[in-house]
Amino acid sequence: MKVISAMKTGSYTGKFGTMVKYAIQFEGQEEAVELSQKPETPAPKAGDELEGTIEDTQYGKRFKKAQGSFSKGGFSKSDPTSFYLSYGKDIVTAFITAGIIKDTKEAATQWTNFATLGKKLYDDLSAGHNPIKTPEKPVQSQTTYSARDDEPPMPEEREVDINEIDF
Repeated sequence: MKVISAMKTGSYTGKFGTMVKYAIQFEGQEEAVELSQKPETPAPKAGDELEGTIEDTQYGKRFKKAQGSFSKGGFSKSDPTSFYLSYGKDIVTAFITAGIIKDTKEAATQWTNFATLGKKLYDDLSAGHNPIKTPEKPVQSQTTYSARDDEPPMPEEREVDINEIDF
């Protein structure tokens, strides 16, 4: 939903800690709704696209953000940078932990590479494409071996371009 206007209306301390309240007017909605979020979450502003639902509560209409998931995500479509930078950071951190990446220069280079992949993933998901491919049925090998063949031939070696890999 596209935000037309947003205004901070207060804050409170609840079961999730300190929360900041906003009155938000969404495009196509007759009245503003309330949004509560943590203070460290960027404030909503006109032009933002937020994913979620408007719910009628005993306190009035409230906007409930979609939880972060790959299907639609809780990430702002107006600035997906946090999504793909976080994706790159998570992958590099896992590689450092596993001992695959050993120095900071390599970590910085790989973070850029994985952040680029994260951007591609985000763009695919935002466009409604499911980048995860599953075969419709198992592929059967067309090669048969006689009793004299001890080992199947080695697969052809070739250079792999990471941009050709479907994620």
